Amino acid sequence: MKMISGAIMALVASTSGHGLMFNVGITSDMVLQRGPQKAAVHGSTIGNAPIAIKLIDSNGKVLEQLTAESAAAGSQNPQCSRMCIEAEGVTCTGEASACLKPSCDQGCRVGRYTDLQTCYNQCDKHNTNQGDDIPWIYDLKDDEGTDCPVAPGMKRCPSDTSCRLGCSFAHNSTATGWKAVFKNSYPAGGSYTITASNGDQTIKLERITFGDVWFCSGQSNMDLPLQHSFSREESTAAIKSGKYSNIRFYHHGAMGQHSELRPQFVSSSGGPLNIEGGGMGPIPGAAYTPGSGGFWWNVTHSVSVNASQSTGLPFNPFDQLSATCYYFAQELTDQMGSESIPIGLIQSAIGGTQIRQWLDNTTLSECSMTNVNEHSSRLYDGMVAPFINTTVTGWLWYQGENDVKGFAGNTKNHSGYGCEQVSLVNSWRKIWGESSSTNATAPFGIVCLAPDSSEGGGKSLANFRWSQTGNYGVVPNPLLENAFMALAFDLADPWTHNTRTDSVNCSHPNPATGKYNPKCIWDPSSWDQQLQVMAPSVRKNDAPVYMGSIHPRIKLPVGRRLATAAYNLYYGGSGLRASPAISGCSVNGDKININFSLLGEDTILVRDFDTNIDNWADKDSASMMVCVGGSVEQCADTDNYFSGWQPAPVTSNGPTSVTVDLSKFNGQSVTAIRYGWPFEDLTCCPFNTQKQGYEPCNPGACPIITKTAGLPANPFYANIRNSKCSCLAPQLCDE
Repeated sequence: MKMISGAIMALVASTSGHGLMFNVGITSDMVLQRGPQKAAVHGSTIGNAPIAIKLIDSNGKVLEQLTAESAAAGSQNPQCSRMCIEAEGVTCTGEASACLKPSCDQGCRVGRYTDLQTCYNQCDKHNTNQGDDIPWIYDLKDDEGTDCPVAPGMKRCPSDTSCRLGCSFAHNSTATGWKAVFKNSYPAGGSYTITASNGDQTIKLERITFGDVWFCSGQSNMDLPLQHSFSREESTAAIKSGKYSNIRFYHHGAMGQHSELRPQFVSSSGGPLNIEGGGMGPIPGAAYTPGSGGFWWNVTHSVSVNASQSTGLPFNPFDQLSATCYYFAQELTDQMGSESIPIGLIQSAIGGTQIRQWLDNTTLSECSMTNVNEHSSRLYDGMVAPFINTTVTGWLWYQGENDVKGFAGNTKNHSGYGCEQVSLVNSWRKIWGESSSTNATAPFGIVCLAPDSSEGGGKSLANFRWSQTGNYGVVPNPLLENAFMALAFDLADPWTHNTRTDSVNCSHPNPATGKYNPKCIWDPSSWDQQLQVMAPSVRKNDAPVYMGSIHPRIKLPVGRRLATAAYNLYYGGSGLRASPAISGCSVNGDKININFSLLGEDTILVRDFDTNIDNWADKDSASMMVCVGGSVEQCADTDNYFSGWQPAPVTSNGPTSVTVDLSKFNGQSVTAIRYGWPFEDLTCCPFNTQKQGYEPCNPGACPIITKTAGLPANPFYANIRNSKCSCLAPQLCDE
């Protein structure tokens, strides 16, 4: 059995002597929450010396001086990753490494849950280069990727003792958490310095500003970086011209990172730290690694990084930022206009995850039909808990693809995803409110899943979207107050049928001739005006596809819809706070009149939509569908599609209502009606030319939108009883 050398033990002792550290997400250049809330900073220390905090303005004046209070750390040594960086350098410490040998950070992680000798044993087993053939205990995963010598940006690999070093760091010092909530609140803007001192050591944060902080989380469609979005080039050009300098971001985590078995309220894991300079900014010359985090970026700086030279990667930090999260901030900035303020974005999202992993186990157990075990909350423990002491304005949540085939459930019986969605909102508000000065009813934004997001569960997708609303069919509602939702059911990737192959040469020109197929149909003038701005980039179609159409590259309107709702809900706008929601309907002869509720100033607009099913390649779509001549049970059966479902024309009938034309059904009774509720994973692109790849799936193609904001109507399913609509409980639509 190999034992750690005396030299390494000495290194443990000397490294752990530094003792004072800010937490992940607390770095120079960050945005702290403006007033009326009170901002906070937090970290960990070794020893019992009091931590003195100072807030200093740009003129050197000390505005506040206070002593930090103790706070939960949540692990044996939250400074372990920092010690690894000091001992081995920035590269190949584990979280961003592609090395197959177990790293120092891996030893830190195993050491949190084992005794020292067991940790050593695990490291030694994985140093045999047998890789994935040996499972890590507690389901911890080894580093993913290629061998270190060929991985871009990597200059050195872990040694045979690296993992053991992490074990020793995890066990040979005791670190405790601390936090400091400022006594006063501060207006947006400014440039400040914050120092923390324990008498022997002083660390500092520079170029701090105050503004609004949004926490962006979820799975791969939230994590999808700007490099995979159609509007990246336009946004980059705008930033380089001087726009959006108010936006800053912090990127925490990527696939395979920060999965924990206990809440890590304090951690140094996540990227390079400027140890020698006493601050937390980028180390000069350090390689940027996507997802490694480590420090805050101003978007102006992030687009100026020469990625290919500094990292060996083709994309800069801005390109790796969440597209949905960034477009929200960009569009919010535009809507604020001259009143715009600094906006800070914390991205903590991971693909292929389920909602239960983002909930603490206590909260998760409140929902029936949910299996809870020690691994259930591992992303809450590693990717949410480190940030709960940070005061935020609100949250943005885009998740669900890996839950569609599960149990959607219903909030009326506290079951399934419907219950879990509401529980996540409530629990995050509660834990942030108790741990910082975040408002207990802070705004919470949710993205309703886009097409092609069902992971094979297409028949369940419409009902799952309903569960995302807490089963009320609209957000906000009695269970999701002060929340908002961006609908994406009408935002498939425009080239969804050409993402894997373009045999007809309509999404790209023929390489031999440089020309498009003469059969191609390209008419962006038919798009909603709000979306036409994207037409040049959609036509160019050079945004890389990531894993197919499950990740639509059309993220700008998702961010815009979130920003529109947030601006009107939280920032004092008078426009819509939610998409139109059905409030009732009545059958009158050969017509159904449908009324909508609108939360804010806007009106209903109905656009042309071809309901001639002979022109459709699909028998269903997300447009207006009516069930003619069947029973309630026949109409609702998604496994045995009832042929009585037929598309029906829709026309406007005033500022808040529409009329569905039933004349072609010759007086047959209508049993049910649905909109935005396909029985397969479909949107409003059912036409032969689109399925054949000759025409893109036009964004926002569903017929019912609002005139000013261009927001689509909320999906609904209603049975017709006594000539009136009856929605599924708890949703009401019987006005």
